[in-house]
Amino acid sequence: MPERQRPTGITILAVLAMLSVGFGFIALFGGLGGAPGALPIGVILTIVGVPTVYGLWNLRPWAWPLALVLWGLSTLDALLLLSNGTLNTNLIVGPLVILYLMRADIRTAFGRGPGA
Repeated sequence: MPERQRPTGITILAVLAMLSVGFGFIALFGGLGGAPGALPIGVILTIVGVPTVYGLWNLRPWAWPLALVLWGLSTLDALLLLSNGTLNTNLIVGPLVILYLMRADIRTAFGRGPGA
């Protein structure tokens, strides 16, 4: 079976997710201040982020739905922050990433969708 070529956009998402996980660990264990109630969401996003990074980088089929969950939760988190008056980039980035992941060629890269 020939090795699939990782799309550039997926490489970028994997790197962004890796940075997010790194900052998540710093925030969780380094004591960066945050909004009350943000800890459970931060823990979930960090835990989901670790396998997502690996799966995106290696084009694992299970990484595609996991990435949808990760950026879906990030978008919901941004909506919750917005309700408290805080603007978060995931309010825009999250939906754009989800739209990107839904493209047929991206689903196919993960062994899902048409031509998989």
